Amino acid sequence: MEKSEEERRALIARRGAKKAALTRIKNKMDSTYVNDIEMLKLMIERAQEAFDGYEQLTLDVGDQEDPEPIETTYFECVAAMRNRIVELSGPGPTSSDARSVAPATPHVSSKLKLPNIEMQTFSESRALALENSEGRGDTASGAASKVAVAKAASSSFVTTKPSQDCLYCGKQHKLYACPKFSLASISERLEFVKETKLCKTCLNTHPGKCKFHFRCKECKENHNSLLHVNEEKPSVSLANVNNEPLVLLPTVKVKVISKSGKEIIVKAMLDCASQNSFVTAKLAKELGHPLSPGTTITGVTLNDKCIKHSLQLDIFSCVYPFKTNVKLLVVDKFTKEMLPQTKIDISKIKIPENITLADDSFHIPSKIDILLAANIFFQCLLSQPEELRDPDAAPSLVHTQFGYIVGGDVPSSILKRPAVTLFCQECQTDIRDTMSNFWHTEKVPEIYAEHTSEQQQCEKLFTETVKLEDNQFTVSLPLKIPIYDVNNTLGDSFGLALKRFYNLEKRFQKDQMLYDGYKDSYMNILI
Repeated sequence: MEKSEEERRALIARRGAKKAALTRIKNKMDSTYVNDIEMLKLMIERAQEAFDGYEQLTLDVGDQEDPEPIETTYFECVAAMRNRIVELSGPGPTSSDARSVAPATPHVSSKLKLPNIEMQTFSESRALALENSEGRGDTASGAASKVAVAKAASSSFVTTKPSQDCLYCGKQHKLYACPKFSLASISERLEFVKETKLCKTCLNTHPGKCKFHFRCKECKENHNSLLHVNEEKPSVSLANVNNEPLVLLPTVKVKVISKSGKEIIVKAMLDCASQNSFVTAKLAKELGHPLSPGTTITGVTLNDKCIKHSLQLDIFSCVYPFKTNVKLLVVDKFTKEMLPQTKIDISKIKIPENITLADDSFHIPSKIDILLAANIFFQCLLSQPEELRDPDAAPSLVHTQFGYIVGGDVPSSILKRPAVTLFCQECQTDIRDTMSNFWHTEKVPEIYAEHTSEQQQCEKLFTETVKLEDNQFTVSLPLKIPIYDVNNTLGDSFGLALKRFYNLEKRFQKDQMLYDGYKDSYMNILI
């Protein structure tokens, strides 16, 4: 079920709060030397909860936000806090010390000092952890399943090792890390991915839509960078001399009427080789007539193109009392450039003075808004006067319901165009593109700063709501969302809270000192 716009905005706002929480924790680690192990453990737990919530909200929103900056912030922050815990514990920890500095995830030994995390290694391990969690056949459904997968990905990035062989060379690594696959040509890679039915984003097999949002670092499209096809610009060699004749296509000026009754004179082209008539989308919008469903057409290269809309329109002649109703297919444009391609010297063409041209500006390049097909072309033909039946005339004059049209070969001697010779040996990349790619590569991760800190919000809430009643001070709770919307926002959180309570009980059963410390520190506050 698709979410409404209000629900999406609410999810995005909650996701922003999770990102802000991670940023605050990281800023605290960067600016303050925390020497309390319990405080560090609490900060790790809060960071993990914020990151889990961010991943879940990203899946719920379903947009294309890049999670890499937040992931980098989270893992750098957690690694720094765990290293700080190891430093504060001192050399040779006892068994109780080892329990006190144990990380929040079961995959990392508390006796090991975590290394600095490289982004590439982390990304590979994260992708592998997510694949392994899917391969175990987890049957949980809904949001709980997504959270479990996200936790598996974030908690096993240190110790998980590849468990599957490369499909390309058979060795113990993933396909995107295979040196043989990287050395293969781009055509061989594409063919291999197609034959093995792999996902073009993560280079793995999985049901349904890919859960990763990787983008090609070259073109930013939704495919793996190893499958990017370089569109090389070949050397260009173009020679154009002025002794080649021009084929003049017949054009006419016609009158059309808009929905509001306004008369519009536009230029149309008669095409005796087309089975369909066309109109530009710009003119169709200006006319304002209702549109009908289109059809599929086939071009000269046997390529099919689906036309979404069509338009039923009356075409009027500007010369004779002639009208015809035409079904026009709506396209953006049907000629690459204006017609004719170059200006023609009309003084060198023999045009009788007693005829009326269908297009008195046929010799001037201009845009074409309508193309009339063969059925209209032959419908509008009239008898040809005897004096104009000259087979050697170039161009030819043909009598139609729209007036006399001019078309055919035009000798190069009457074309107003200079001789052009262009030779380009090599096309190089623009320096602006190179500099843009350089700055994009050197871009640093963004820090998501809050507009108003939580401390300022709490102080404002305290000053506005604090009051003294019966010798007792009361103040409203500092909630980030309205109290009436808390249950709707949290959803069914009882199961998750109960699971955490059971996990806490197990820890207390294994460690009596931890239970006593918890009881002394927190239970007295609640009493």
